[in-house]
Amino acid sequence: LKEKLGVSRWTIREAYRILRQKGLVEIKHGGGTFVTIIDNDLAGTTINTLIRQKGVSHEHLQEFRETIESRCAIFAVERATDEEISGFKMILAQLKEKFDKEGDDIGFYSLELELHAELARMSRNPLFEWFVDTFRRNASELGSIQLSGSSNANEALLDWDDFICALEKREGVKASIIMTNHIFKYRRILNELEQAKNRKGKF
Repeated sequence: LKEKLGVSRWTIREAYRILRQKGLVEIKHGGGTFVTIIDNDLAGTTINTLIRQKGVSHEHLQEFRETIESRCAIFAVERATDEEISGFKMILAQLKEKFDKEGDDIGFYSLELELHAELARMSRNPLFEWFVDTFRRNASELGSIQLSGSSNANEALLDWDDFICALEKREGVKASIIMTNHIFKYRRILNELEQAKNRKGKF
């Protein structure tokens, strides 16, 4: 490698050191250097690090979700097959059934994130799918919103009913608006919870 690139041994070592610090390569003594396989767990750790060290708030993360998933919704409307739409409706029906039987105890928010993950898969864009799946897998560590009270959950289910209607009619712009508003509501709830927590901490 040194001869191929025409650089010194020190330069090669320094390059490897930087790549290792960034988590891009793994150096095994006596075994060589290997490219690191980036998975969702590592990506989730990176997001957590951004939140802790780079001043990325949970509100910033929700704002980013609004932008990403609103575009994701448009592509899903354009690209989803009728079979996928039927499967999506089935997932929502199962969520409604569990909620009707068990209420808030089912962990509504984590189950609802499965719908977001399926939406990303229908977009046929691996980057959308990666981001949504990473967020879903690390939701608890990222301090995601836990919906409290059936009114919030019912409102979320109504949003998904409206979204499916737009999906079936292939109305991409409408689906995008619904998804933006849907995530905005979560951001509003999160802000209310944070404010309540701060007020409580003052006493």
